[in-house]
Amino acid sequence: MMTPLPLLRHAFRLLLLPVVCSFAWAAPALPPPSQGEHIVMIGNALGERLQYFGQFETLLHLRFPAEKLHVRSISHSGDTPAYRPRPGRTSQWAFPGAEKF
Repeated sequence: MMTPLPLLRHAFRLLLLPVVCSFAWAAPALPPPSQGEHIVMIGNALGERLQYFGQFETLLHLRFPAEKLHVRSISHSGDTPAYRPRPGRTSQWAFPGAEKF
């Protein structure tokens, strides 16, 4: 019969493995932004929530204070790359030929 200590060590290694792997295969870092660069968030519900709660924009300005960044979010819930439903528009498609997508 195996003692509990080796079992705990084995369980700890299995729990630690996903954390180590996530750091090993992380995406490469983006280059730092330029002076006065404009950052535009395009997306759906996640981007829309980011504009209501300003933590992301605040962290960008704290991380790059000298760059004087301009951050804008044009995200809306329900948007897709080709279909953007808005009232009062003649066509809800984002661009000509978007129906194919």
